[in-house]
Amino acid sequence: MKHKIAGFTVIELLAAIAIAGLLMVAVMQVVGTLGRTAKLVESTADTGQTWARILTDQLKRDMAHVEKVEHKQGVLRFKTLGGYDPDALAWQYMPSTITYRMAERSGMKVLVREQSLLVDGDSGETFKQVVAAGVESWKVKLDGGKNEEQTANVNIELRVIGYEQPLVVAVDVAMEQVGGEV
Repeated sequence: MKHKIAGFTVIELLAAIAIAGLLMVAVMQVVGTLGRTAKLVESTADTGQTWARILTDQLKRDMAHVEKVEHKQGVLRFKTLGGYDPDALAWQYMPSTITYRMAERSGMKVLVREQSLLVDGDSGETFKQVVAAGVESWKVKLDGGKNEEQTANVNIELRVIGYEQPLVVAVDVAMEQVGGEV
């Protein structure tokens, strides 16, 4: 008389482990997405001067690796070696053309940031975001850029409705060329 021993075969155990592994990967993806979303929501929450700090950091980061700056009729455009990766929600080294300009949305003036990735010298996918709303004025002044060191000072003044003091950002940038209203 043979006795059957209850249990699982090796194949059943391997299949269960594989399914559990796939479930763990799916759960980790969800947890990672929640973390990135929470970070984005936290960074865009407007508490007092948070928007000013975020915009200042964004401008300085955008201009950290500038190759060329142009300023014409209220539009600040520059080619840079780094940009914001909307998929990773982080700044990364990738050649980009970044443009800051005024626009009107729902009857309100806003400052818009547009980023186009440079692929083989041509602009590719464009990522747009409103970086300040309720803008009264936007002034850009470029000083330098034609000296031996090829550095320029970019002065930006942004006045926003509801804030007494303007946001002033001054960044020294090293670049090949400065164009526009210098």
